[in-house]
Amino acid sequence: MEDRQKGMDPTMTELEAITSIEPMIKVLARRHNNSPDVQEDLRQEGRLAAVIAWRRHDPAKGKFSTYAYAYVNWAMTDYVRYTLPMIRITRKGLDKGLRSPDIITLADWRTPR
Repeated sequence: MEDRQKGMDPTMTELEAITSIEPMIKVLARRHNNSPDVQEDLRQEGRLAAVIAWRRHDPAKGKFSTYAYAYVNWAMTDYVRYTLPMIRITRKGLDKGLRSPDIITLADWRTPR
């Protein structure tokens, strides 16, 4: 097997490389969303992005961890942007008893003056 990166064990497999950047994936997941129910989804997106990064990485252009960071960060940003609800319930909305974007009506919000 070819040496994937300078100073890296030439026998390192894809799984070992992904496992080695798992702490970075966890940190990025926390930065993108602190909600516990979203954390595992973000980590999984990060792992999938790390696999893609491993397969596309060219060791001559730099370290794998640096290359993977960009892929993982991009994947998590995309996940947050496209899958999490765009309507956020504000503190004011929670005080009114609103719990889900499904129950928001126009009567719940004031018109701008």
